[in-house]
Amino acid sequence: RYMTPGGRQLAARAVRVAAPPEQPGTLIVQAVAGNAPLSALEVVLDASGSMLQRQDGARRIDIAKATLSDLLTETVPAGTPFALRVFGHREADACRTDLEVPLAPLDTGAVLGLVGAIEAKNLAMTPIADSLDLVERDLSAADGERVVILITDGEETCEGDPAAAISRLRGNDADLRVNIVGYAIDDTGLAETFTGWADLGGGAYFAAGNREQLSAALVAAAQPKFAVVDAAGTIVARGLAGGEAVTLMPGDYEVRFRAGGAERSVPAVIRAEARTEISLN
Repeated sequence: RYMTPGGRQLAARAVRVAAPPEQPGTLIVQAVAGNAPLSALEVVLDASGSMLQRQDGARRIDIAKATLSDLLTETVPAGTPFALRVFGHREADACRTDLEVPLAPLDTGAVLGLVGAIEAKNLAMTPIADSLDLVERDLSAADGERVVILITDGEETCEGDPAAAISRLRGNDADLRVNIVGYAIDDTGLAETFTGWADLGGGAYFAAGNREQLSAALVAAAQPKFAVVDAAGTIVARGLAGGEAVTLMPGDYEVRFRAGGAERSVPAVIRAEARTEISLN
């Protein structure tokens, strides 16, 4: 109301008072440690000649073997269907790739012994495409969420086309994911290429410049993916356990993921301007 000093009303206008817009909250899905719920995991390890280069007094191949051993001991539970393919360790000056551990429930002790015996060969080549083309056969007995982790310190050197191999491997199979861990990659162009390959594989590229970063990258690459579903059953966000926080409007949600070939879910309640943490264990 518009009033004179004497109290006479000159005019009136309706005023609408609106509540401030609701603020979002954040959801953090914790990294899974010691109980990674994967249907199958295959590691493709580069043991080519470049892995004989040294870093901090140790050969790259020895650092890669140590961090892979840590992954199998601390993150991937015994009994998880596991396969290991290695290239570069059998013949010098060759494009050879070998399935050293056929897909089977992980026998941690036995696999650690095999990993420890791997030796990179000088002048051995890097057949990334050929290795990835064989992964489909390696994992043919598995279903559900299958994760492939390629660990490499260099580019394809056997005239293959890794992008095409990844496209063939994944096809329309959303349950198969190809992650690439680039170790000691200083070439930004090559890192961008690896990122593009990982995108084609429905996965992610993880850069690692030293042993600590390589260890963290392997743990992150072995994490399950998830989808956030609202009350109407609509997928509103996707992510990777242990990855970046997801921003959501307040409400009740389900976090869905696959484990042992079956879909599972964990409830999550998001409150305005609050942080919600959940575990998939």
